[in-house]
Amino acid sequence: MIVSECLCGALARISTETDLVVVGHVFELDRPTNTVHLAQLMLPGLTVLRRGQRDPAPAGPAPSRAERRALLWPDPSAPELTAEWAHLDPRPLTLVLADGTWPQARRAVRREPALANLPRLRLPDGPPTRFWLRRQRRTDQHLCTLEAIARALGIIEGHHVEAQLLAGLDLFVHRTLKSRGRLNGPQAHPLAHRPGGLNRAREDR
Repeated sequence: MIVSECLCGALARISTETDLVVVGHVFELDRPTNTVHLAQLMLPGLTVLRRGQRDPAPAGPAPSRAERRALLWPDPSAPELTAEWAHLDPRPLTLVLADGTWPQARRAVRREPALANLPRLRLPDGPPTRFWLRRQRRTDQHLCTLEAIARALGIIEGHHVEAQLLAGLDLFVHRTLKSRGRLNGPQAHPLAHRPGGLNRAREDR
C-alpha cells in the first residue's frame, strides 16, 4: 500500500468463525488501492485465490457436507443474508467473494466454475460506499471488497467486527488521500473533516 505511514500496527487482528475466500483478478490484486491486502492484514484466516494468470487459479478445497459455502454477490434474485439464515444451520459457513473491477468480477462469476456453481447471497441495502480512492460509477450496491466482508460479518458475527474492519478501511482511505494531497478535494473522506472523526474510529477498534 502506498501510504505515508505503515498501517500494520494500527489495525485490529480479528479471528472469525466464518471462513472467507476471495477470488481476485491478478491485475486488481496487485493495485496499491486494492482492499484485499488490508483484509488479509486484519483477517489472518482469509484465503485469497488469484485468477487471470496463464496458469489456472486453484479452485480451492471443494465444499464438503460438513460445511456450507455461498457466493456473496449483488444479485437481486438471491436470498438476503440475515443473522437468522446464518445461524439456522449449525454447519460452518464459508463466504466466497469475487474481487476486481465490476467487469472483472462479473466475468469471474460467469466463467469460474468454483463461483458460478455456488448458491448466492446478497447483502441487505445499506449506506453507500465510503471507499473514495477511485472514480467510478456508484450505486448503493457498489462496495469495495473489504466493505462487503465487513457488512457480512457484521450480520453474522456482530457489529463490533464490522466496526473494526470499517475503522481500518477509514484509516487506509484517510492516509492514502493525505499522501495524495487530496484531503481538501471533492473526494476527501468525511472522517477527514469530522471533528474527532479519526479518533472516534480508533476508539471503535
